[in-house]
Amino acid sequence: MNIAFKIVIAFIATCFCSTGYSNPLNRMKTSAASSSSDSKPVATNVVPSMALVGSLPADVASGHAVRAADLPATIPIRLTIVVMPHRSELASFIDQVSDPASPTFHRFLTFDQLKSRFMASDADVESVEAWARAGGLSEVQRWPSNHAIVIQGTVGQVNTLLGVKLGKYSLNGNVYYANDKRPTISSEIAPKIADILGLNSMQQVLPLSQDQGHSSPIDTPRVSTEPFISRTVLRGDAQGSVHGHVVTPKISATMNSAKPADIRTQSNPYVPSDIWSESAYNYDGLAKFSHCCNPAHLATGSPPETSIAIIGENKADPNDVNKFFIQYGLAEVIENVAIDGPACCDDEMTIDTEWAGAMSNSKGANSDTATIHVYEGGGTQLSDQLNAWEAAFTDDKARVASTSFGAAESGYGGLGTPSIGDFTDITNAMTALGWTIVAAAGDTGVDYYGGNGCNTTNVVQYPATDPNVVAAGGSTLILNTDGTFSSENAWSGNACAKVNPTYNGGGGGGGCSNNTFPATAWNNTGCPSNRRAIPDMSLNASPNLAGQGAGQSIYYSYGKCKGNGAGCFATGSSIVAPELAGFFAQENSYLLTLGNICGTYHDAPCAPLGRAGPIIFATVHQPHNPFYDIEQGSNANGQSNGYQAARGYDLATGLGSVNMMQLAWAINYYLLSNGSTPPIVSFSGAQLDTLYTGPVTVDFQFNGANRGIAGYTAYSDRDPGDPKSELSPGTGSPFWDGPQVVGSPSGGSIQIPFAPGCHMVYVRVWDNLGDGNTQISYGPICMGGANTKCSFAEKGCPAQGGYEGYQITCPMTVNFSVNGQLQQSGTSFSGQEQPNASSYVTACTPGTANCQGFSIPNGSGKCPIHVIPPPPPPLKTCQVCDQTHRQCVAVTGGYVCKGLIQ
Repeated sequence: MNIAFKIVIAFIATCFCSTGYSNPLNRMKTSAASSSSDSKPVATNVVPSMALVGSLPADVASGHAVRAADLPATIPIRLTIVVMPHRSELASFIDQVSDPASPTFHRFLTFDQLKSRFMASDADVESVEAWARAGGLSEVQRWPSNHAIVIQGTVGQVNTLLGVKLGKYSLNGNVYYANDKRPTISSEIAPKIADILGLNSMQQVLPLSQDQGHSSPIDTPRVSTEPFISRTVLRGDAQGSVHGHVVTPKISATMNSAKPADIRTQSNPYVPSDIWSESAYNYDGLAKFSHCCNPAHLATGSPPETSIAIIGENKADPNDVNKFFIQYGLAEVIENVAIDGPACCDDEMTIDTEWAGAMSNSKGANSDTATIHVYEGGGTQLSDQLNAWEAAFTDDKARVASTSFGAAESGYGGLGTPSIGDFTDITNAMTALGWTIVAAAGDTGVDYYGGNGCNTTNVVQYPATDPNVVAAGGSTLILNTDGTFSSENAWSGNACAKVNPTYNGGGGGGGCSNNTFPATAWNNTGCPSNRRAIPDMSLNASPNLAGQGAGQSIYYSYGKCKGNGAGCFATGSSIVAPELAGFFAQENSYLLTLGNICGTYHDAPCAPLGRAGPIIFATVHQPHNPFYDIEQGSNANGQSNGYQAARGYDLATGLGSVNMMQLAWAINYYLLSNGSTPPIVSFSGAQLDTLYTGPVTVDFQFNGANRGIAGYTAYSDRDPGDPKSELSPGTGSPFWDGPQVVGSPSGGSIQIPFAPGCHMVYVRVWDNLGDGNTQISYGPICMGGANTKCSFAEKGCPAQGGYEGYQITCPMTVNFSVNGQLQQSGTSFSGQEQPNASSYVTACTPGTANCQGFSIPNGSGKCPIHVIPPPPPPLKTCQVCDQTHRQCVAVTGGYVCKGLIQ
């Protein structure tokens, strides 16, 4: 996606090695705290101080950015101060909570437990607040996690407090503001501060949607006059009724509930039902079991486990979002959380909100659909983005997060500088609470887009490279006009060539972390030097350009869509991220129905899921592999050839695309297969030694499945099958369609219509792990009309051994069948008993329903073989015959003796 991040800050490139479930973040360098032990004794009238590591743009330090003027001392400025948490201890805990071999596995913390164990103490935060107040600054917001505070003062006060001079800098024809050197802080306070954000406007986090442009030149600090946090909640049932609840008067909740015109444009974009279908990613199959997304039907709506946090900057127009949900008959519960005065109206937040809601929808009452909490940061600076993450984290209202905003890893600072650590503090903390986090991998292929084209350096985006995050890549999905699957390849584009002035065509984001994050224990392939590889998985992201794929419908009334009847389509991995968030909300809903049977001792809640990376990569080795491996195409982008899709994991599409129903079962299997027992089917009703003259009902019962029954499929004379994988989406197989009867049945029945001959019943039953039964068939069940008067006779053991034989003889020509399979026509049929299996023979008059059945028992044991000794070889002479007074007779090859000579 077009990231126009023009300025980067220096970072220390460090290579790590990862073993077991070791979290790469537990080796992060921790800013100024590491220097405190080097401070020397000083005079008592001088306050010891130290420079804060990082917090200075590289272009300022190198002189590339030219100082143009000082910022006026009287203008206001807001800063976000990050207070140092217990980083290594927190990283160690999330290693344990994600490790199936640990007693702590899947035992997530509450917010209060997390805060008391791993976040900064109240005393540390209060000392930082007192230090800021002493410098004349006031507190705007203290986040409940104790991870950050927002303070405000004048430029002059900040200059004095931090020992810097804020000014305007010219860089590449644009003007930004920045500090001239690293802040200097008293050695008493510095170890408690991890970072200070807001001192410069050069570091920006931008939307990853492929039509976004450049980073914004910001020459003056932005201080909003809006309340720092304001909220609006919108609700609508799938039937189309909409009503709003206004928490603050800043955003109107009055909606137009009239159904708008069909938004399918000439580009023929995909709509939610296309993506739901088995021909795409089978959200329809998942919805049979997920009870999306309020399985307990709580009056307050979806619980945190099944609610989604969208984290970004600026906001969507609620009228656009509402029209999208009405158009497709979807329920909506959307809480918009405005943080520090975001502007309207952003297409990225529109995309994320609409498609997260579409993929986690009850399609009924709004009380049962997933609540979408949209955290709207006030701008593009790192401080704006961090505050949006803080709001989502500390609200504690969701356990699934999605973001489509990011920048190159160097845009935050590497692990040697603190800024990226500010964000990984939050992802670590969220992981400890059981959050599943998804981020777009980018839309410019392997190269970094800077607004005027792509460079030749492979640059991947953070937060997609964060090990706590599922990196969402892009593919090109092509469906036929009837909605059936045609093909799916890696997404190639022309993002760097800029062929199309409106849509650059992109290219799926993928590649290797730039020495910031080591390879994860669950995926150590794909990248040299043991680096984190992205994406993890991919879904459709390609526009409908040059005949390749199709974008996906959105409602957006601004920018490129203005004047188009609010009908538009979106593309890019930024549409994949919210779709995957929708999946994880549904999977958490499914896990809620399974209860407290997870963890090492099978007594921990199964929901929420938590860090998904290691689980997703394990699913390809489960009994059912849910992924469709994409082996064609590349993520070329007009600048380079990109990475090629290949068998197995690759840097173009990750593991490939996926069947969401099968992915949910595979995740359940990962969590619960230890100690599980598969379902057992027993049959009753129809007898196997009876000839029926009418329809027959066969009953079956399920036992043994201690993880619950997901459903079953029963057919006569055809095995439904249980494929372990498929190469691509489709229909007509249980892998795609799922069970015919869904729920938690104890059994069922099937009626076999009358048809002369013998029939078999096949039952496939699946538990909530996707595990199936092994005893699948019952029969033969034979049917016929009037008796054909055939006779049955045992023939005993054949001379050549084997099993006892039989012969059926009839007075007329009939069709002989064994277990329903035609053998021959005639008046007699001979056969043998079969070992370890009974059989049933029918003799039916051709062209009629007149049949007679014969039950043949199991072979009780092998018959002995009657050996007839061979004759002796011929004699060479007649001498022996003479001696025994026998007659000597010539034969071929010699002579034989016959009889006695009297």
